[in-house]
Amino acid sequence: MQESVPPSSHATRSGSFSRILSWCFALLLGVAGGMAIDDWILPEPSTTQDYASQVAMQQLQQQLYQEQLEVDTLQGQLQVEQGTIKGLEDELQKMQLEKSRLGEQLAFYETLLPPGPQGTISIRAFDVEMMGPLLRYKVLLQRSMVNGKPFDGTMYFTAEGLRNGEPVSITLEEATAELAEGQELGTANAAVTAGKNQFPLSFEQFNREQGWLVLPDDFHIQALTMSILEGKTVRASRKVELNTTEATSES
Repeated sequence: MQESVPPSSHATRSGSFSRILSWCFALLLGVAGGMAIDDWILPEPSTTQDYASQVAMQQLQQQLYQEQLEVDTLQGQLQVEQGTIKGLEDELQKMQLEKSRLGEQLAFYETLLPPGPQGTISIRAFDVEMMGPLLRYKVLLQRSMVNGKPFDGTMYFTAEGLRNGEPVSITLEEATAELAEGQELGTANAAVTAGKNQFPLSFEQFNREQGWLVLPDDFHIQALTMSILEGKTVRASRKVELNTTEATSES
């Protein structure tokens, strides 16, 4: 005798199976959706590595470009400095040649004009020119070398002449004036004042001096004497007779 299954039991089993299938289908959809989202958000490992390599390569290219700019700048500076050094070397060589030439000329003139014992001060030239109330002088001094030490002394000028008809001797003073650019004392209409009456000297072997002296208004000059002092000792002197332009030397 067969037992019959109630319809309600079949319906129950059929509903359970349908729910299981629904859950499985939903689970499959969830897994598939998750995989799709993961693929969309996260790039492939190979794509990430390529991007990082490109960024690193761009950075290296930029750094290389900056380094090349610095190299070009340094090369330009080096070329300029090399040109400057070459110019200085050429100028130094010219100066050395000129120094050698002047040394030869000096030796020649020293042969013509022997300076005497060591330390002797010689007045090689003393020119005086009268220009109204002013005297313009030019002096060339020479000294024999003494252990390379310079000569330190002073120079002063003594004038002989007449004042109120009486012979007098006075020390002349430097003529000074405020001059415009390009003007020269003696040719400019400027107020002349008297300055110092002793002129410092410091030289080793040769020395050129020139300047202006002022004459008092009531003084008629006849002769001018230049003296070189070292301390209080007269080392050399020269007298110029302005009337006859003859010169005598004393030492």
